[in-house]
Amino acid sequence: DHADACYHLAQRYLLGDYVKKNDQEGIKWLEKGIKLGSCDCILLLGECYMRGVAVQRDLEQAWKYWKIAATEHSNIMGQLM
Repeated sequence: DHADACYHLAQRYLLGDYVKKNDQEGIKWLEKGIKLGSCDCILLLGECYMRGVAVQRDLEQAWKYWKIAATEHSNIMGQLM
């Protein structure tokens, strides 16, 4: 599935795993995955905002993404708690 591929590519770029570390490229793939409906991408982007990884730390943005994930993918609430 293409959304899963976006998530895995984003992880690779954000961590520098098998590719040269590139935060901008990682965020780009997260955003593409979100457009394709990837809950994993939504959660990871929220985590990036929470920790200030590849983006400026912004807790409001982090909560925004986590709320989207929780609303659109209610089965993940159990994973967050």
